[in-house]
Amino acid sequence: MKTAKLLSALLLVLTIGALLFAGYACADEEAHQGPRMMGFAKIYPGWVFLLWATGLVLHWLLLASFPNRTGRLTALFGRSPWKSLALGLVNLFVIIVVLSALERAKPLVLILSVIALVLLFVGIHGRSRALGRRILKASKLEQGAFAQISVGWSVVAFLCAIPYIGWFILAAYFFGGGLGALTLSFFSQPGTSKD
Repeated sequence: MKTAKLLSALLLVLTIGALLFAGYACADEEAHQGPRMMGFAKIYPGWVFLLWATGLVLHWLLLASFPNRTGRLTALFGRSPWKSLALGLVNLFVIIVVLSALERAKPLVLILSVIALVLLFVGIHGRSRALGRRILKASKLEQGAFAQISVGWSVVAFLCAIPYIGWFILAAYFFGGGLGALTLSFFSQPGTSKD
C-alpha cells in the first residue's frame, strides 16, 4: 500500500516536473530562436490547462449521460489492452490516410475530422478511466467512476502534453488504445462491464 502511494505520488511529480521542464526549455530556447518561441512558451501551459479542464468537464458529461456504455468501454479495455491498441493504431492509420486523400474536398474533410475527433474523445474516455481505476486501486483510494475519470484523464492529458514524446508516442498509445477499445465495444456483448 505504501509503495503504491509512493508510485502514484512519483508519477504525479514526474508529470508536473516534465511540464515545467518543457515550459522552461521552450523559454530557454528563446534566446537562440527569437521571440516566436518565447510566445509559444508563454501560451503553451495555458493551453494545456484549458484542454485538460475542458476535457475533464466533457468526460464528466459523457459519464453522466452514458454510464453503461462508458463502463463497458472501460471494462473492455481492461480485458484486452494490446488488442485494443493494435486495432486502434490501424484505425488511426486509416483515418489519417482517408483524411489526407480527401484534402481537396474541404467540407467532407471537416465533417470526417469532427467525427474522428468525437470517436477519439469517446475512446480516450475508456482508456483514461481504466488508467484511473488502476491508479486508485493501487493507492487504495475511493474508486468511484468520477474519481477514476478525473485521475485517469489528468495523467493522460499531462503526459500527452510533454513535448515530442507526449505529442507523438504517448498520444498515439493512449488515443490508439482508446479508439481500439471503442471499436471492440461495438462488437462486444452488452452487460459485460462490472462497474
